[in-house]
Amino acid sequence: MERFEQDGRFVSREEVHAAVDDLDPHTVDQALRRLSTTGYIAGRGTARSAVVAIVGVPEKGLRAAGFWPSRDEAIDRMLRALEEQAESETDPARRTKLRTVLASLREGGREVVIDVASAMIQAGVGLG
Repeated sequence: MERFEQDGRFVSREEVHAAVDDLDPHTVDQALRRLSTTGYIAGRGTARSAVVAIVGVPEKGLRAAGFWPSRDEAIDRMLRALEEQAESETDPARRTKLRTVLASLREGGREVVIDVASAMIQAGVGLG
């Protein structure tokens, strides 16, 4: 997962083997096949269904590996981004609007935003 997250390009079977050199190649191939068939990785395979490359990592895999933010982490990131935007905004009217939105979210709209953001993310990854 760390290797895939570095640059987003595919990770070859050989790279996986090298990363876990304390396991025999057959065990690694079985693990890749299971991770692929259970939806933890998107693997490109051969006619024998051997995974030859990891070409993607769906939400399920990201969550399991700890690379998917929790709902609270996601909303906290969004609030920080809004706060930074409001602080750096040079247009007074826009700065006021950003601060109003930020205050509303902090005062009780947090759960609503979490629900809306979750729905948007799920729809974006084809789950909604």
